[in-house]
Amino acid sequence: REDILAALDTIVEEAGFEDVVLVFFAGHGVTTSVTRSERIDGRMQTTTREQYLFKTPAAGELSAEALALPNNAYASVSSDEIADRLARSRARKQLLILDTCGSGGAAGSFMTPRSVSGSQIREAMRTAERSGSWLLAGSAADMVAYEATRFGQGLLTRALLEGLLGAGLRDREWVEVDRWLGHAVDRVPQLSRGIGALQRPQLISGWREPEASASSRGTDVQQGSFAVGRLSEDARATIVLPDDRPV
Repeated sequence: REDILAALDTIVEEAGFEDVVLVFFAGHGVTTSVTRSERIDGRMQTTTREQYLFKTPAAGELSAEALALPNNAYASVSSDEIADRLARSRARKQLLILDTCGSGGAAGSFMTPRSVSGSQIREAMRTAERSGSWLLAGSAADMVAYEATRFGQGLLTRALLEGLLGAGLRDREWVEVDRWLGHAVDRVPQLSRGIGALQRPQLISGWREPEASASSRGTDVQQGSFAVGRLSEDARATIVLPDDRPV
């Protein structure tokens, strides 16, 4: 837990305005409900919403209910803690990927999730400012994210790696968010049906506003996707997908 939070704090401190921040969690997670009282329009109101907890090794066999207790905070990292740190980062381009069970519950810390197709992601990207914030959750809040024996890895991770080998690349080298996420969103349900299950990733976009728009800085606003990074042919050659093992 402390190492994860320290790494996120480093992002807040060091990432600059033009940097791309990509945070990837893979492991075990759960969704719990949190109730809070706050003053709204002069009146105290109580609200309940979902919160995602990423389980650290210290969590052991603790249940979701036990993890939600304050005295067990040492055993997990909450979506509130992740969201708070990303919101304080100066980086205008952010991508958070959660390949765990119940990861759609992180929506409560960001905004309402929506189930979309890859083509809808690409359309959203074309009409959005080039800078932005995106969360790809491997499953809905109350659903399982599968790790298939036949692939030796989580289905979302498998789909993302496939994308890096071609489907998510522009000009065979640039990892474009719209292509990459679009491939994963469309591919995961196909992979899950192959193991007799159903898993649908959840996409959340635009949880934070850029500190200043490009137009306010006197430059043109670029519409469309942004590149997470460049992947050379030599780098792609190091990505080896586990064989499709017989079941």
